[in-house]
Amino acid sequence: TGERRWLVDLTDTGEVIPVPAIASVPLTRAWYAGVANVRGNLYSVIDFSAFLGGAPPVRSEASRLLLISDKYRVGCALLIDAVVGLRNPQLFVLATDNSDTCPWVAAHYTDRDKQLWADLAVERLVQHPDLLDIGARSS
Repeated sequence: TGERRWLVDLTDTGEVIPVPAIASVPLTRAWYAGVANVRGNLYSVIDFSAFLGGAPPVRSEASRLLLISDKYRVGCALLIDAVVGLRNPQLFVLATDNSDTCPWVAAHYTDRDKQLWADLAVERLVQHPDLLDIGARSS
């Protein structure tokens, strides 16, 4: 998402799907993309890049919704730029610089190409007050 690469444990995801129609919701934060109907279930859609303070992604054929696992009972999906696919965790090395203060980053890893990846702590993300407060701020 944006310039960052994220690792997400498969047990924390419901599925990854092409982006369906998203209905906007008035009086919400700019990063709250709206609500999507996925096979009769409503999901709150968070523009993950914008939530992290980056520019909203340019939607393309590669854009996806990452549905958060039902085990969290949040009905939430993250709008992301693209999905790279499954990765073998044994191919990653724990990065020495883990100074990221973002509370939903469990750790950082590097791959064999020396690219940095952040391990998304989904449980911390979906319980964080910033994500739960979707109401627009009055100026």
